[in-house]
Amino acid sequence: MSTAIIQTKQLTYSFGERPVLSGVSLDVPAASIFGFLGPNGSGKTTTIRLLLGLIRSRENNIFMFGESIKTHRLFILRQIGALIESPSLYPHLSGYANLDLTRQLLQVAKKRIDEVLEIVQLTSDAHRSVREYSLGMKQRLSLAMTLLSDPDLLILDEPTNGLDPAGIRDIRDLLIRLNKDLSKTIFLSSHLLSEIEKMATHLAIIHQGRVLFQGNPGQLQQMQATRLILQTADPERAIALLSRANYAVQPINSNQILLSVEGPSQTAQINQLLVQQGFEVYRIHPQADTLEDLFLSLTNHTN
Repeated sequence: MSTAIIQTKQLTYSFGERPVLSGVSLDVPAASIFGFLGPNGSGKTTTIRLLLGLIRSRENNIFMFGESIKTHRLFILRQIGALIESPSLYPHLSGYANLDLTRQLLQVAKKRIDEVLEIVQLTSDAHRSVREYSLGMKQRLSLAMTLLSDPDLLILDEPTNGLDPAGIRDIRDLLIRLNKDLSKTIFLSSHLLSEIEKMATHLAIIHQGRVLFQGNPGQLQQMQATRLILQTADPERAIALLSRANYAVQPINSNQILLSVEGPSQTAQINQLLVQQGFEVYRIHPQADTLEDLFLSLTNHTN
């Protein structure tokens, strides 16, 4: 599906005289995992608060499910599950009791508790006191709360913040299952770029209140020069030759060098040049940029 579940148009916001967002336009497709990337203070949480109506935009520039949040706020919020900052749980109660309190507020059927416990894989721990839960279990219980009303859209602000590697993996696997098995659209704010890289179908990068990139991970990769790892018997002489040919090169170890190229044709040219000069080229293979490399490359241009 290509329909935008979330759409913002030149979204701008300031706290007093301090601008926080400047012309933020987002298009979040239905059934996507949309990674909203940026360092702390970049405007991610402010954007989420505007989407949820916790703070108000003066302009009519936020649309969700095809409707304006100014005129259809309740209709929109009924279709959203949100998790912002630390989960609010009663530690002296069981996981089940915590869910039951939220269920009563939402006025959903009691059987939904067992359904969401199964989704987040907490069925066997449902009747334990929450104070006995690990941080990762508490986060999964909080996600279960957001699922009680069976929302079409989840808006999550740094859901893996503070978790250990096992907890991060559990949340990542859960979000992928929610997206693939239940067709939930997930808007996911994070500064953990390696995690977004593992699950996002679409993403935007925000820095100092401005969107620097929006698209899918493949499109972001295509924007960058490819880095090659070249293995040869005489890397020092290869570096000297390639430097004279105006390639950016640097040594990696005793027989490998790293260089940047703009596409496959340059890779072929480099290989041909080395062979013509008598080098034995053992191997040339690409080293794809991580999202962290790409993010730093984009944000450095704005400093």
